[in-house]
Amino acid sequence: MKIYRGWWVVAAAFMAAAINIGSSQYAFGLYIEPLEDAFGWSRTQISAALSFSAIGSLTAPVVGRVLDRYGAKPVMTASVSLIAVSYFLRPLMTELWHWYALSVIQYIAFSGAAMLPGGRLVGMWFRRTRGRVMGITMMGNNFGGLFLPPIAGFMIAAYSWQEAYLATGAIALLIMLFSLVVVSENVPVDDSDRAQSPTPPQPSGAPRRPELTGVSLREAMGGKTFYILMVAFLSGSLPFAMLLPQMVPHLTNEGFSVTAAPLALSILAAAGMTGKLLFGLLAERITAHRTMMVSFAGLGVVSLVMGTTGSTWILWPCVPLFGLCMGAFGALSVLVIQDNFGLRSYGSISGVMNVASAASFAVGPLVTGITFDMTDSYRVAFITVGTAMALGVVLLSQAPRRRAVAVG
Repeated sequence: MKIYRGWWVVAAAFMAAAINIGSSQYAFGLYIEPLEDAFGWSRTQISAALSFSAIGSLTAPVVGRVLDRYGAKPVMTASVSLIAVSYFLRPLMTELWHWYALSVIQYIAFSGAAMLPGGRLVGMWFRRTRGRVMGITMMGNNFGGLFLPPIAGFMIAAYSWQEAYLATGAIALLIMLFSLVVVSENVPVDDSDRAQSPTPPQPSGAPRRPELTGVSLREAMGGKTFYILMVAFLSGSLPFAMLLPQMVPHLTNEGFSVTAAPLALSILAAAGMTGKLLFGLLAERITAHRTMMVSFAGLGVVSLVMGTTGSTWILWPCVPLFGLCMGAFGALSVLVIQDNFGLRSYGSISGVMNVASAASFAVGPLVTGITFDMTDSYRVAFITVGTAMALGVVLLSQAPRRRAVAVG
């Protein structure tokens, strides 16, 4: 049985998301002590590289315009190639500025590796089932958190941090080559969603790029929906900037053992994968807009509970619930943009909206660090995020309901 070409395209976007997020967020902490030992850098100096993740948001408008003009394949392959290069060169580092420069290269590729091209490709190949397929695609983020840290940890323990970086670069290179082969925007006529169609497709002509409908960036920016969603997305990115990198320290601070806390993080990542699929399916039934309100409300409640309780018995069930609701954001943000503005200028519109998240990643970690130094606890950060989620729900409830734009 021949596999529908769209699923190969989704597989490429899934793997690109896995290497992008798995290497930059989930596996980051594994290298801190080896780099301290090798170069004498402080933990603050090493962790400062995380602030460069804001660059990915600032460059997103440019990446989005390139995506709209040239398509997903060149953007995705170039971005994953940059990720590979940044890791291949790390064993050659001798100065702190080398570490920062290679981090900049990595984060420049952030938005173009998976989310922007993945959203465009899913919208083209799976018109009727975008919700669930977008959820599956973005599950790659959490899958990267499940498979890459064990690989990196094994390589560091068995060989060295240099070999671990080389292995990560090799994985990225293989994903780039796979994307180069399978990614295409030439969808056969009447063939989108063939894998879900209840009846066999009719014979069609040669594959071609479908005509993309929707509004331009200028038209989108002419209405207040654009700006309401932009601020709501800023709220949605705060958990990733303020809480996810500090989840293990927070749990150990609240009484988890040094072995239980990493296990909880793995459970959170697995729940995040489930959340993307479940909320993606829900978006097909009640719209992505309403589904995002549900996910924000759930995440807000869980964050407030995690920020006000000191009981490990309460924190344990909160961990998967946190991952479930937080994991939905990546897929739902893409669907909300496409529902409101279509695919015609999806890259440009999404890129400009991503600029707002730069503030989250630039300021959020600082707020978390400062409040921890003042209180010796991450509770203020959790309460801040819980409040931001409530604000996000209010904003989404006030956004004018635009008529759904066809994306095919």
